[in-house]
Amino acid sequence: MASHHSLASSSKQQQQQHLQLRRPRRHQPLLLLALLAAAACGHLLGHASAQNQHASLIVRFKPEEELSTSSVPAAAAAAAAAAVSPAAAAEAAAAAVAARGFDADEQQRVSAMAAAAAAAAPRIAALTATLSSTAEQLGFRVLQNTPISVVFQGTVLAVEAGGDVEQLKKMLLQNPAVEKVWVSAARPLVKPVDLSKQPASTGSSGSSSSSSEASGVKPGAKAAAPTAATDGSVVTTGLSRLAKRHPGLDGTGTLICMIDTGLQYTLPAFGGCSGINAPVGSCNVVVGRDMVGSKYDGSPGSLPQEGDAPLDCYDHGTKVASVAGTANGVAPGAKLGIYRIFGCRGVATDAVIIPALDRAVKDGCHIINLSAASGSGFEERSPYADVMEAAWEKGVLAVKSAGNSGTSGVFFESDVALAVGSITVGSIGAGSIDVDDIMAISDFSSFGPHPALQLSPHICAPGSYIKAYSKSGSITSVSGTSFSCPFMAGVLALWRQGKQQEAKAAGRALRPAELSQASALRAIVSTADMVRSQTPGLVEPIARCGGGVIQADALLDNQINVDPMMIQLSSNLRRPWVTAIRLTWTGAAPLANDVTFEVKHVPAYSLDITNNWYGTDLESNSNNATAIVTALTPRVTLRAGPKPTAIVRLNFTLPAELTRRPLLYSGIIRLLPITTRSSSSSNSSSNSSGSSNMTSNSNTTSNSTGNSTDPPAPTPNPSVIFVPLVIPYQGYSQDYRQLPIMARVINSSDDANDYYDYYANQLAEHAKALCYAPRSAPSAAGNLMDYQADVPYVCDGGFAEAMAMWINVSLEVLQDSPECSLRVTLAPQTPMQWLYVDLLHARNGTKIGSLQPLDTSANGPLVSTHEVWSWCLGFNGTYTPVGGGSATLTVGFKYRIAVIAVGPSAARDAANKIPPRRERVLIRGVINVVP
Repeated sequence: MASHHSLASSSKQQQQQHLQLRRPRRHQPLLLLALLAAAACGHLLGHASAQNQHASLIVRFKPEEELSTSSVPAAAAAAAAAAVSPAAAAEAAAAAVAARGFDADEQQRVSAMAAAAAAAAPRIAALTATLSSTAEQLGFRVLQNTPISVVFQGTVLAVEAGGDVEQLKKMLLQNPAVEKVWVSAARPLVKPVDLSKQPASTGSSGSSSSSSEASGVKPGAKAAAPTAATDGSVVTTGLSRLAKRHPGLDGTGTLICMIDTGLQYTLPAFGGCSGINAPVGSCNVVVGRDMVGSKYDGSPGSLPQEGDAPLDCYDHGTKVASVAGTANGVAPGAKLGIYRIFGCRGVATDAVIIPALDRAVKDGCHIINLSAASGSGFEERSPYADVMEAAWEKGVLAVKSAGNSGTSGVFFESDVALAVGSITVGSIGAGSIDVDDIMAISDFSSFGPHPALQLSPHICAPGSYIKAYSKSGSITSVSGTSFSCPFMAGVLALWRQGKQQEAKAAGRALRPAELSQASALRAIVSTADMVRSQTPGLVEPIARCGGGVIQADALLDNQINVDPMMIQLSSNLRRPWVTAIRLTWTGAAPLANDVTFEVKHVPAYSLDITNNWYGTDLESNSNNATAIVTALTPRVTLRAGPKPTAIVRLNFTLPAELTRRPLLYSGIIRLLPITTRSSSSSNSSSNSSGSSNMTSNSNTTSNSTGNSTDPPAPTPNPSVIFVPLVIPYQGYSQDYRQLPIMARVINSSDDANDYYDYYANQLAEHAKALCYAPRSAPSAAGNLMDYQADVPYVCDGGFAEAMAMWINVSLEVLQDSPECSLRVTLAPQTPMQWLYVDLLHARNGTKIGSLQPLDTSANGPLVSTHEVWSWCLGFNGTYTPVGGGSATLTVGFKYRIAVIAVGPSAARDAANKIPPRRERVLIRGVINVVP
């Protein structure tokens, strides 16, 4: 089968070489998790001791609950009395916004949030003191607390580990003022990709190394540099057309905030700042905070220490920020904010990311950029669902990187549970060749889809060999979705400014909904340009690049709303299925003339997503089978009028060649505008009746796969530009519930290639086993899955190599250190929602009771390809018997463990009340309880 890979696909020979590199060591995580293995916690093998460790809990208070003054500790009452008044907070915030050069509307918006936060501060302090008292009564020493006041009212409590954190969580939830409690989890940085060892490609820009400095640029040079972040991509992304149609857009009036590793703001490129917004007027970094300090590494023994100077020692945030908002970047007129959530090594955690998000929203950030991740996940029970919903309500837009695990397989888009609802950005770029020459998805760009088969990533932007400032002041060439993400943030800044200018020119107020996250996401996806594959007539799967490549000009020009923005089909579709797409004119002025769209279907190649644990080789896992989509309305017309609508009806059918294999299929419904006037009339000015001229700006050649070109400049001051619209769709050809959750042993039929055999042996030897690691804690704070500690070496108290092997487990150890002393080893290949744990009679396998279920929706990221890791059961020796109540393990008795993994459910299946897959796994080994 011909390869569909947009770049050179991974051959079995490359995999064999990869295998040889891996064999000397048992644990080499993929790039997405690589920095976790970089020993922020000081080790690769073994595990963290539970002594001198801490756990953090994120608490959300009920907004309507009031605490009686009689229960408020005296110290908290005194602190509340000394708090800043709402009026004073509002005045200070307004003055700060004015100093940034922002208008009165912005001053009012930010000052209102500051006043609300100040008003809530006494109540938050009082409730926090009460919860701290509860924790201390259970034997937990409270080490630190951080208030949260804008995205919700709450606190982050850091407590000394050693006790039962789940029990503490239950006790906190009993407080009538507490609405939700989450245990903080670790989130690694999406680190740049080193492409320097790849063969250099030749293109209009020649070859370059991902770590090399651009020639002729000295450290500390002014931002007006000979190279820019947009070099080689202005045509493909529509920036050149945007500059012609909307001259002068540079992001002015927008505050882009990086939640990252800090920023070397002393560089001339950022205004030569001596501190945050200092000196006023020349410093381009106007808000920010160091949330962690340089010594913080996210390990269970590391506490954050806030400060005023969020300088970058990782050399990541500086590069990220320069892509978005310097003279070298996409939006040179935008202001910048920086919130440091990483120290000089290690990971970040929810306990610092959520306060950083709260601070960024309170400070008035318009766009938030995130480059943290932890595999995949589900958002339903994530704290970020609450946080981001509040951010959207306050007018904030957010983008996050898709991750750099493109060779790891599907479901590896970087942490759906983090920054829920953010615009997730993948990367395009074929080595060092300009994107304008070859538009292809970067090999490293992570796959989706969302575990519920929803759209993710949403869009792609240039992310290979991007020119950016390092903290030394030199311009380097960097690669990764960490840089396609700020590219997208910069485009959003241009979009915000353009929308504001349009409203001002029309003499009307801009409605908040016009700049909302929902509007931005819908507009970005609907106006994207498809990415072709190497097979004629097929595009790349939407699990790789969402709607396609960002089109900056179409994003601003389009005035037609598409609903839904993505079509998700039920899994196992066996009958023709008809659905509808509604087009709605959203222009401020009535549509002056009819406009007709031609409906086209452009399928993508399909992906076999079974056995994903072994990695995704696009050449062998792809398939030419596609859905048959018939447009029941081949052409659709929006009639002239104030708010016209039109309906596109589509019929989906799955052929036998698609349904006979378990395939993730997808494609694009493309609506091509047809001009209603001749070219001569469309180039004329408005007629005497006042009707608007209409032109069609397709942004693409006639090639159906969407190979971008730069069209002729549009006519002077055209009233309306109609752009091609896209609606991505996606489905699973068989029953999604039959997709295995746990990896299966596969033996290679090719004796000369032991790629599968080697990993099959690793899987058989290490997975589904009992693991005893007395008095241990996870290597990364708050995570159920310990993805730093190698199996079986972490199991220093015993590892079950056979089903009948006894492991002596101390009841005293479980009671004193329940978090990670008892573990099971698993190798899931799809994201899990829950992990239920049954306690069995060792001899006959009868169920005796159940342990506390493990919420794996966010804390337990998807296992890395080829890896078997241990999962902490949080077991203190007490379980719930089959008949109810509570019981404790009996010394001298023997038990077995079985786990029931709950897999993902397609969103449309869930809407039809189809339950997700439940997969039972009998764990190898016998628990022999000793004192």
